Amino acid sequence: MENRENEYNNDIVFARYISYMRTALLHKRIDYLKHKKYLLDKEISMSNEEWEILSNTDNFAHSFLSEENCKNEKLKIAIEKLTEKQKKVIIQYYYENKKLKEIAKEMNTSESAVGRLKNKAIGNLRDYLEVENEK
Repeated sequence: MENRENEYNNDIVFARYISYMRTALLHKRIDYLKHKKYLLDKEISMSNEEWEILSNTDNFAHSFLSEENCKNEKLKIAIEKLTEKQKKVIIQYYYENKKLKEIAKEMNTSESAVGRLKNKAIGNLRDYLEVENEK
């Protein structure tokens, strides 16, 4: 009888834990979606001057694009998997040291669009390299 009560109590504790985790994960998801929306709104509303300031302060924060790693075969393959526009932005920005403003002028588009292309390309490269490193 006592063994059965312990099982019952353990089930209650486990059920409460599951309920708590579901609630916590839901709140994390809601926070993530709010944060994602905020970043998207901020990115869309940035002026060309703000994009230029941001691009000028980007001191190679993305270490996997450093010159040492540009010889890395996996990085070369990852860059080849980008869209043509993304590839062009990454090569011109990181390897030819052009500013986003210059790239935007060459591509006949806005600086904010080039900034979004660069950020998307970096995300794609990071994702690809993480998958490759897991292999």
